[in-house]
Amino acid sequence: MHAELFEPCQVIYGDTRARGYAIKCGKCSAIGRIPMNTFKGSPDEYDKVNRMVAGKFGKQGWLVATRPGAHRCPSCVRLTKPLAAKLAHLKETTSIPGIEMMNGTKLEAKMPAAEPVKLAPVRVIDVVTPASRVMSREDGRKVYDKLNEVYRDEAYGYLREWNDARVAMNLDVPLDWVVKVREQWFGPERGTSVTGDIEELRKALQAVDALREELAALNKRVDKLNLDAKPIVTIAEKARATLATLDKGA
Repeated sequence: MHAELFEPCQVIYGDTRARGYAIKCGKCSAIGRIPMNTFKGSPDEYDKVNRMVAGKFGKQGWLVATRPGAHRCPSCVRLTKPLAAKLAHLKETTSIPGIEMMNGTKLEAKMPAAEPVKLAPVRVIDVVTPASRVMSREDGRKVYDKLNEVYRDEAYGYLREWNDARVAMNLDVPLDWVVKVREQWFGPERGTSVTGDIEELRKALQAVDALREELAALNKRVDKLNLDAKPIVTIAEKARATLATLDKGA
């Protein structure tokens, strides 16, 4: 199978997002997704992964082809099965051999023209991906209520470790919904006061680092001065001892 037979994607798996693969129907553009680890490797490893993914989609009713544009979703498979059965039946009933007469001539059996096969109407599946979903009034209310819990105010922004992406994942909604509601009713993702505090803290840390470097340099200078002063200290101690001896003799 081709190395790009399926597309890597993000899949909602429980309360989190997981890596997985997506398959697209070549007839109606329906999309199916399954959670599964993705990786890069050799062609043999790609083929192994493709076979595993094909097996999982096959259990869901997909008709997996050897090229991406030929996949068929379960609905399209169900619609084409009756047609395939009718065509197979017509092939069997119209294949009648000619009858050979005594004089060697052949009498060919003439079959009436087959009636046109009436195809079942194709039902187009409207596949809605998270990125193209339209936010309803109820969706907007749900996002607003969540932001009301985790967003402090315009000056501060989100509480603790919350942000737009975490809210979207928590509610399983597109990120642009959260951004739209927040910008319209609350404020910036990170408050102006918090941004200012962060900048001040960053400057303070830079000043502390500079002082630490200066202190390390001073310590090196002190160590060098102590080393240089050792001979002088030795001479001074000897002079002090000699002076004490002279004082006693006097």
